[in-house]
Parts: sequence; structure tokens; C-alpha cells
Amino acid sequence: MIGDSTMTEYDQSRKPQAGWGEQVPMFVSDKATVRNWARGGRSSRSFYYEDGLWNLVKETIKTGDYLIIQFGHNDQKLGDAYEEFGTYAYCSDGTSNGEDCLDTEHSYYQFLKKYVKEARDLGAVPILMTPIVRKYFSGASIRNSGLHDLESVNTGELFARGNYPAAMKEVAVLLDVPMVDLTAQTKAIVEKYGDQAATESLYISADSTHPQVLFATLIAKAAMKSLQQQEVLTDYIIEATSFISSPETLQWNDRYVGVANVKTLTLSAFDLSPNTGNLVATAPDGFLLSNAPDSTNWTTILTVPYENGAFTEKMYVQFTPYSEKSFNDSISFFAGGIDLGAVNVSGNGVAVGNGLPAYSRWFTEGGALAALTDGPITAQDANVVNLDTGSVKTFAVNEQDTGVARFRVYGPDLVSKNDDKYLEFAVTAATQTFS
Repeated sequence: MIGDSTMTEYDQSRKPQAGWGEQVPMFVSDKATVRNWARGGRSSRSFYYEDGLWNLVKETIKTGDYLIIQFGHNDQKLGDAYEEFGTYAYCSDGTSNGEDCLDTEHSYYQFLKKYVKEARDLGAVPILMTPIVRKYFSGASIRNSGLHDLESVNTGELFARGNYPAAMKEVAVLLDVPMVDLTAQTKAIVEKYGDQAATESLYISADSTHPQVLFATLIAKAAMKSLQQQEVLTDYIIEATSFISSPETLQWNDRYVGVANVKTLTLSAFDLSPNTGNLVATAPDGFLLSNAPDSTNWTTILTVPYENGAFTEKMYVQFTPYSEKSFNDSISFFAGGIDLGAVNVSGNGVAVGNGLPAYSRWFTEGGALAALTDGPITAQDANVVNLDTGSVKTFAVNEQDTGVARFRVYGPDLVSKNDDKYLEFAVTAATQTFS
């Protein structure tokens, strides 16, 4: 699989963000191996030329392999990024004639042809998939720009970029390539949810482009089902469980007796019946549940409502060992009386004084000042003194979007010490009598 950040894989620290490519193995039997080469920020042009991407992919392709190709989001980049990433759907001369385009270096149509032909030369079967929609609503519908049909002329350019999915469809017809219209299929999914519910359940909070786990799963399911309907990969595509937990288990290892610690589960489900209902989670001995990490109402049974036959929710699990022993059991999940599955939870209670580390963290959610502690300590919220608070900036760290809090000083204070401008962090250790 080759593509961009909507397809790529994300580590657990980035959940609930997920690329749909990382959910594909759910729908593929163990007779096949899925290799996800997608990388964030890449376009059909940049992926083709960047060292360690397309050329390396080609080295791994064997006769009989299938290659899923999906680009489009980053092909629309502007300004200084255009030369490296940008393409027009067909041609930079403003025409809808990709075949006769002279500027092949900035033609989405032409790059798709290159991938298809080079994959076939290596004995692979190429598959084209149009880009997933951006959550750009106009009323109850996704507007054309969200469908990657760019009708307006960008500042500094002479022509509109054009319709990227349409260009891909023409390549598919011309070269007789299997194609899945994920633009149309994700349009139907997102419009079914509506703007507010899609914001809450389908896309990450930072933007209108990147999927959460549930949406990534629904996209992967739609993609594999469409291939099955076209009698492509039919020997490998399977039905999948409707319940997903990320991570699949929670482990606390050694914890001081009486000192609570909280971990997070991201839960997703689809194809639930009834279409509207409740998820019921039940925690074992030593563990409690809540829908907020700083809750004052922890419980052994937590009920979470859902709609549209699907949900993505964060659930917080608190482990408080009450004696020096091992705890190893599972949280169970039911919906509509149906057993969805379980998540194993484990940890050990040890006496205070056994040398376990304690720490505090700040800015765990962008600009949030609240302290999160672990161990027999207390911590104050971060104190911002005489600094201008900037907006949280999203940077790509290890190819993953990361929110970074920013505080600014101006003028001479920028380069000189000033005792009146600072960030303050304070931690206090608990008192304890040892015998």
C-alpha cells in the first residue's frame, strides 16, 4: 500500500488517530501479508521521487503482489511546497487532458500512470483508490473542495487544480485497473454522521482530514468490500470483529499499594445492533472505570450510549492495588446483550518504599496546564508568568502530528534573562513513615 497520512500507521501514543491502511489487516486473512508504505505529507509526485520510498517499494514487489495506490490530499499543496509536492489533477495548463499534458512533472494523472505501469512491469496487480473526503460541510453535504474537485483558482496560479478523483477514474478506465471510489464511499459515511457527529467520532479534533480509529476501520472495511465485489483479492478478504480496543491490553506492572494510576483505552465498534443503544463495560476487582481521567465518580460498571450502530470513545481505567498481590483479569464489554469482547488488565501491588519511580507531566494535551502525577507525589499546575500564550502548533514529529504549546516573549526579553518572565513547575513528595 502506498499513500499519505490518511493511510499510514500511527503508534499508540497518537491514538485515536489512525490511518485506514493500518486497519486493513483486520479484513485480510493470514494467508496474505499487508505492507503499509504510506507516509504522512506525501503526494503522488513526492512519493515517487523521495529516497527510500517508491524505489524501495519496487525492490520488495514480487510477481503476483497487489499494490494499492492512493494519493490526492498533498497533491493540492500550494506556494513554496508546490514544486516538491504539487500537481494538477490533469495538467497545469488548465485542461482536462492528462494524456497530452506536457508538464508531466506536475500531473496527478501522469504520476498515477507511472505507478500503474511500473507495478505491472514488476508483475504486480495495481489497484487505484480515490482519496477520502475532507470534512468540509456545506449544509448537510460535503462541498466539492472536500471531494477533491478544486474549481477555484489558487492565489498566484492561473488555473484551477481540477478534479482529482475524476482523473484517477480516467486512468483506471484507460489502463483497465481495478479502482475503488473511496471519495464517494467516505462522502456517504461522513454525511450520514453529519458535521457534529463526524467531528466527534470520525475525524481527529485537530483538523478535517485525518481519521480516528473508527473512521479508519470503516474506510478499510469499505475498501475491502468493494474489492471483493469486483472479485479482486477474494481469496484473502474476510469478515472482521466489530469491536476494537487500542491498546489491546493494559499492564501496570508494580504499583504502590493504595496509590491510584490511570490508563486510557480507545474503544471503537461498528455494525452494532440495535442501531442506537448502550455499551456496558464491567471492571474486575482492583480496577475502576470512568469517562474522564480526573473523574470523581469512578465505577465498576460504566454505560456509554452510541448512535449510528458505531462509536469511538475513550475510556479511563484506574488501578489501585489494595494489597501486596497480583491482579490479573479482564474488563468485559456488552452491547445489546451481545458480548463484544474483553480487554485484559493486570498489575502488582507492592509496599511503599520499594523504590518505584514517581513523576509528573504537564502539557499532555497541547496547552493544558494541569499536572498529571504518578506515585506518592503532588504537583501544581504549570504556572505561566508574564508570557504571551500562543496557539497550540501542530508539528510533524516522527511523521506524526504532535500538538506543541507555545509561549512567547518579545523584544530584548527574547535574548536576555528576565526574572519576571518564566514557566514554573512544582512537585512535592508525600511524607511516609517506614518501619
